[in-house]
Parts: sequence; structure tokens; C-alpha cells
Amino acid sequence: MSLRNVNLTFMPSNVKSLDLCLKGCFQKSRSYRVCQFGAQPLQKLQVLTIRYTGFSPDLFSRLCNFHQLQELVLHQCSCLTLHGFNQIADEVPELKSLWFRYCVIRVDDMEFEYIIRMCTVKLRHLKKFKIQLSTKHIIPMEFDVLAGGLDSSTNFQSLWLDNMNLTTPEAGLKSLKELRELELVNCDSVDNEVVRSIGNNLQHLKHLSLKGCKNITDNSMSALSNLRFLEYLNVRDCKLTYKCICHTAMTMKSLSILHLTKDFSERYCKCVATLKEKCPLLKVYDQDGLTSIS
Repeated sequence: MSLRNVNLTFMPSNVKSLDLCLKGCFQKSRSYRVCQFGAQPLQKLQVLTIRYTGFSPDLFSRLCNFHQLQELVLHQCSCLTLHGFNQIADEVPELKSLWFRYCVIRVDDMEFEYIIRMCTVKLRHLKKFKIQLSTKHIIPMEFDVLAGGLDSSTNFQSLWLDNMNLTTPEAGLKSLKELRELELVNCDSVDNEVVRSIGNNLQHLKHLSLKGCKNITDNSMSALSNLRFLEYLNVRDCKLTYKCICHTAMTMKSLSILHLTKDFSERYCKCVATLKEKCPLLKVYDQDGLTSIS
């Protein structure tokens, strides 16, 4: 079966944000459409989202036409290889935000480590880096390698990792002292030592999500009281007591949004009631949305 093309040659040059969604083109032959960009540069394009497509040599080689591109999001894209990663870093070195969301990354463990090094070393202006996988990634990622590379980027501020098999995460956090946003979601390697390292090293943190990190206990949560500027905290699906969550939230004077797990127990109701009384400006969300605390 021949691949059908999406040709953006005639796209208006003043477009600033482009969301290219090719959903529904996953065929019985298990081939994706290939996206082809026109030769004329999109002078004003700043945000490019590509969904449900395969990767051809043409795809990233044309990224050099997007002179002002600042954010690239790849969502459920297939066959992302070492060559594809190299093209991204070579063609858009000024990129500030890079997000791989549920992509099929076809590399071995040595190539994966190289990709992490390459993305963080070549993309010197990178501020936000996100890897979000739909299932647990079996390849262990050396977190200190990633953190060391990101630390060399200019003004790096945001790191989101979802379903990653991290190694040495507590050591790597020491390299990210200027971090503003950190999401470690469904990462089994995140434990009490990692939480203590976050509290002791990331003093400028404003956004923290530990959702689904089931190896965290009450013993480490007191370290988060060191985060004087923290405004957002997500501890949903963590094995924490409501008493601990309540106490931790009350010690954070800047906290404005808290996400927790709802279980309809008396302890949950007491926690919400206490926070409503002691922290009237705090918004608490559970899996059903904003709680009655607001």
C-alpha cells in the first residue's frame, strides 16, 4: 500500500501554532501517513504538534524552515529512531520545549542513553523536556546522565517523566537546582530518598507531581516543607495517609493547588474539612474534580 501524504506547501506563512492530527489513518497494513512540509518556511510558527504519523527522512529535515519554532510535540508517532532524534537536534537547535507523548521509540538501551545525552547537550536553549510513555519503559534511564545534560542547558525549568524506569534519581536531582516544574509520574524508582532530595535541592520548585509513585511513604513528606515557593502538589495514587497530606499542605504557605486520592473514608472527610478551615485559599482536587473545600 502506498502512503498518503499531507502537503503543507500552501500553509499561510503567518501561522503561529499548528496541530497536525492524522488520526484514523492507521491502516490494516500498519503503515502511517507520512507528513511532508513544503519548501517555503512558516516564518511565524512557534508551536508544532504532530500526531499519529510515521517518520520519513523528509519530516525533520524540513524543520529547519521553521525559524521561530519554540515547542515541538510528538504525540503517538511511530518508528521514532536514533536518526529521527538526531534530525530534531540538528534542525531546530533553538528549541525550548520538546515533548514525546506516547510515541513508539524503537531503540536499544545504548541508543536510548545516547538520545538523552544528545537532546540535552545539543539543545542548549531547552527549558522543558517531557517523555510520557503509555506503559512502563523497560529500559533503565540513568537519571544523573539526563540531569547533568539538562543542567548544561540555558535556564532549564521543566522536566516531566512518565512511566520511566529511572536509576540514581536522587543523585541526579542535585544538578537541577534551578528547576521550576518537576513531574515524576508512575515511576517506581521514586521513593523516600528521592522525595528528600527534592526537598533539599530544588528550592525554587513551584510545580511538583509525584502521581502514582507508590514507593513514597509518610516518612519523607516533611522534607517538602523546605519548598517555600511550591504552588502545585499532586500526590494522587501515592501510599500516603491523609493525616500526613494534611499536615504537609498546611506547612506550605505558597501552596494553592493540591491533588489527592478520594476514598470516601472518614479520614478523607476530616482532611478536607481541616484544610478548608486552615487553608481557605487552597483548592483541593480529587479524581472527580474540585472538592467541596472550594
